[in-house]
Amino acid sequence: MGIYNTVVFHNFTDTNFTFVYDKETYMVKAGERESFPEFLALHGAKHLVDRELIRTGKVKQLNDTNERDLMYQKILGKPVSPGKEEPIKVEEEEPDLTKLEPKAENPAVDLSRKELFAKVKSLGIKVHIPKSNEELRKLIAEA
Repeated sequence: MGIYNTVVFHNFTDTNFTFVYDKETYMVKAGERESFPEFLALHGAKHLVDRELIRTGKVKQLNDTNERDLMYQKILGKPVSPGKEEPIKVEEEEPDLTKLEPKAENPAVDLSRKELFAKVKSLGIKVHIPKSNEELRKLIAEA
């Protein structure tokens, strides 16, 4: 088992709270505090918030982030709902793509060796026979 950042999970309600994560059952008794890895505490807090909103008849507030944040504050001691964390700061600036020079366009030359020699000849370029296909393509692109 690895080392995790732990968070204190407080069951502020008057009933015991049980939740399951990865087929493992966890229980926090009413009014008690337990230490859990952060990911597990967030998972449990989400379910405790849902249970309490439904139990108290506030079903319409299940998606109300302000109400959820207040409950997360009671449970975890921090008001931030999961998925609402601060964005990751990137230290490297993104390049301005409009200022990049366009790549020099090479003509599409997918010709056989015979066709390459014919094209070079039609352009009036004189070459010695032992040229590679790449050298012929380069000559055509420069013409």
